[in-house]
Amino acid sequence: MRIRWRSRQSYLLMFRNCLLRGPTKIILCVRFCRYHAYIGLSMLLMVLLWWNIGEVNDCGARSVVNTVCDDYFIKDAAGNLCTALCERQEFKSWVCDKFENGIKSFRHGSLVTKVSADYEVSWPRGSLQEGLSTKTFMLEVERFLKTELGLSNTDSFLSGLLKDADVNSDDKLNLGEAQNLWRLIHQPFFLVFSLFQDLSVFPSINGTCGGLSMWNHGPYLELGAGPLFDLSGLSWTLGLFSNNSYRWMLPAWSKRAKVMVGLLEVVSEFYDRSEGQFHLCNIDGLTLFHTKTFELALTESSLPLSGAQVSHALRNVSCRSWRDCTLTAQCQTQCDYRSRRCTAQLVKPTLTHACGLMKDYLLFDAPRFIRPSLGRLLRRCARLTWSAPDLDLQHSLLVQELRDILWGHIQHLTR
Repeated sequence: MRIRWRSRQSYLLMFRNCLLRGPTKIILCVRFCRYHAYIGLSMLLMVLLWWNIGEVNDCGARSVVNTVCDDYFIKDAAGNLCTALCERQEFKSWVCDKFENGIKSFRHGSLVTKVSADYEVSWPRGSLQEGLSTKTFMLEVERFLKTELGLSNTDSFLSGLLKDADVNSDDKLNLGEAQNLWRLIHQPFFLVFSLFQDLSVFPSINGTCGGLSMWNHGPYLELGAGPLFDLSGLSWTLGLFSNNSYRWMLPAWSKRAKVMVGLLEVVSEFYDRSEGQFHLCNIDGLTLFHTKTFELALTESSLPLSGAQVSHALRNVSCRSWRDCTLTAQCQTQCDYRSRRCTAQLVKPTLTHACGLMKDYLLFDAPRFIRPSLGRLLRRCARLTWSAPDLDLQHSLLVQELRDILWGHIQHLTR
């Protein structure tokens, strides 16, 4: 009887403990599930909100397209993209890309469409009128290009613009075609992108319609493409361990060297351009991109400027030293101490700033057997100025020697 009583007593004790602890455990379980459910629900709502904003906010793309198409149907606008855009309506869904410097950008897949916020751009003597001869119009376009870009040779560029604008291929421009071209050339990015369509580092044009232009940004949006690096580091937590934490996520040295070879080729091309010299006034690890195959890619953020554009931007600036004549960190001009005005003469060529970028991007972990030579070349490059008497020769030699040393090692690794 005593043994049974003890067994019964122990069962009662276990039952009581279960009754006491069970609700507590259930409550803890419910709290745990509710907490994580809140987190999951919050994340889901954030994703849906982000998706909704991306779909709804189209920078007014539909309104812009409707305006352009209205002009197209009354023959006040034209372009090789108008049929697909307005008649077949192939592009219906738009996602806002950005709106800056008076240019609206919206995306349709890998295609980026750009249009000026100021859609109506006036003709010098009022709006364009039917009956204006193609020759008179193109003379005005040529005058505008020389004033805006300071091009010494506009023949090939003008013929290319005329060919693209002439949708009917009749060697004449009607009112819609002329207005399309006139609106486009007043967008600085269009001028530069069009002028350098022979260079693969710029987006390729897909078509135009009534001042609206569409560009193929596919290589920039592919997985593996992106900016070169961020000198500010990935995050403040990584910054606690190193001031150079950006280096931890960089690709292999040979891939980075390939990007820099592309930069050297572009700098050389801009320096020796037949239309006139161009300068990269805003290059750093965030404005220069690479594709997934590590080819250099330039965007609006790193658009080159002609010498005339730099001069126009600083022509009314008074100065006491060249530091007062600063358009950007990479585009500073000399100060004329007699007139106290900024000149059009840059202090340093683009190559000098490209070498500074290479130092941050390549030199720190360059292979041991080329690091001393590469370091000497970069130091020589840093001392290069526009006032050097033999600048053309030094510029050409530096580009060639840097390219040789980088390509030599890349080919050595790929054997």
